Amino acid sequence: MKASNRAFTLLELLVVIAIIGILSSIVLASLNSARMRSRDSVRRSDMHQIQTALQLYWLQNNGTYPVISGQAKASELAPALVPTYIASIPTDPVNTPVYMYSYYTVSPYNAYTLLVNYEGDAPVSTCRIDINGGYTPWNYYPVCQ
Repeated sequence: MKASNRAFTLLELLVVIAIIGILSSIVLASLNSARMRSRDSVRRSDMHQIQTALQLYWLQNNGTYPVISGQAKASELAPALVPTYIASIPTDPVNTPVYMYSYYTVSPYNAYTLLVNYEGDAPVSTCRIDINGGYTPWNYYPVCQ
């Protein structure tokens, strides 16, 4: 009697390797979009933390926000906000682009703008939050959520 050969052929092994490669590329593509969404979620959370710290600052400083000339990195808010209003100024999850803060006076009250670049659906979308002080410190108008 002849013994049967139970080994895989080279063609069968190549087909299995190709199928595994195709499946792994599909999984990696979906993981990249999930990572992008999670980084955007962190950015939204960071903006709300900075916003809350600025509102606490506003409440304790007679209706004024930290004054920085022009547009600056949000990290430049550290002397005014850390550690009294926030433990530390958040940084972007991938360190580019940075969170931006600008302060301006709008009669009869002061205001500021927080800018952040989300990865989102568009290649780069800028979200802007204008917070108007004055009579109601929680009156904010997000351009995008």
